[in-house]
Amino acid sequence: MMKKRLLICMPDLPFPARKNGISIRYYPIIVHASAIFDIHLLVISNGDGKSDIDIEGLQEAKKYCANISVYHRKPKKVNFLTKLYARAKTLLPVTTPFTELRYDETEIASFIKTKTQGQEFDVALCVLIPYQNLIKKIVTAKQYTLDVIDSPYSTIMRTAGKSVLKRYDALMVKLWERRVLKSVDRACYISPLDRQLGAGKNIDEQKIAIIPNGLFLQDHTEEKKIYGCTTIGYLGHMGYPPNIKAALRLYSIFQARRNELPNTKLVIIGRDPAAAITALSQDPNVIVTGTVENIWPYVNGIDLFAFPMEIGSGQQNKLLEAMGAGKLVISSTLGNSGIGARNQHELIEANSDAEIGDALVRFTHDPVSARNIGKRAQDFTDRTYSWTSILNKIDQHLLNIH
Repeated sequence: MMKKRLLICMPDLPFPARKNGISIRYYPIIVHASAIFDIHLLVISNGDGKSDIDIEGLQEAKKYCANISVYHRKPKKVNFLTKLYARAKTLLPVTTPFTELRYDETEIASFIKTKTQGQEFDVALCVLIPYQNLIKKIVTAKQYTLDVIDSPYSTIMRTAGKSVLKRYDALMVKLWERRVLKSVDRACYISPLDRQLGAGKNIDEQKIAIIPNGLFLQDHTEEKKIYGCTTIGYLGHMGYPPNIKAALRLYSIFQARRNELPNTKLVIIGRDPAAAITALSQDPNVIVTGTVENIWPYVNGIDLFAFPMEIGSGQQNKLLEAMGAGKLVISSTLGNSGIGARNQHELIEANSDAEIGDALVRFTHDPVSARNIGKRAQDFTDRTYSWTSILNKIDQHLLNIH
């Protein structure tokens, strides 16, 4: 039987599986979809023009994709007058917002056209909003679908502050996001909060769904690092600003409650730590792992995790992974907003420094309760975030398989 044809346009190659948030979501989706579709993967890679796609990842992707085309965006010098003209043009409410402009859009459009010309796809799926307009304009497909993941409007609103110009830009992003949603057959967000902010309250839920990430534990091992003391953990990509801010806040709380946390160390697990995170390892009570080949021995050795997130939206994969490993998680309400765990039952919500500090002290001194909540967290993630059920939603909503 001849396979259907699927085009996926995305900003990065989602291999290997733990490369970043995109790969955590799309590695299992592509592996699953490859049984049904011949997949043509269009990667429009941001950065400085250098390849951020490793050879091993590319070879793995070729196992599942019939065709892979990569466009490496290169830095493009733009003079002041061009920027001024672009700013003036984007003051109109029906244009692409200034913050979302791509000065190399002509080159990107040419790449898409060259790689897809003369082909018809059963489904053209765009991952993230920026290139959806080009995909719809250039690519021939029976159905156009969009995985927004995190709302661009939600993202820009976090930094708009009181600046009139930034708030105007945010308004333009909101209008642009909603226009793009109208242009596709189906779309989805990763969390209810992002959908509400990006799509508005009065939406067609049959067209714009919520499809979270599944819990990726395929590489989980039982190996356990022995730290020789009580441990409080933080997990995430430690070059990512929201993680940097949260980890530094956790360290500040940890320091303030040090006398109530005897024989306890803070362990920060994650790749590419920023200088501010690496510097914390000068404290003998802090371990910064940096990039490790396998996170699970480090995670398995932690007694409890704390994620005092102040910025960010959507689904926090790191929380899910810690919960899926059977660990007690202390999270801000924001961190739990995209997960939906029950406070005091499957997770502990704490927002102020005092609340977080109290929870750290309480559960490091009560390991039985910590383990019980961790077990319920594991049951919750197994039940709610299994990839089997999520892939069924992907099939029906984004890939038009019924």
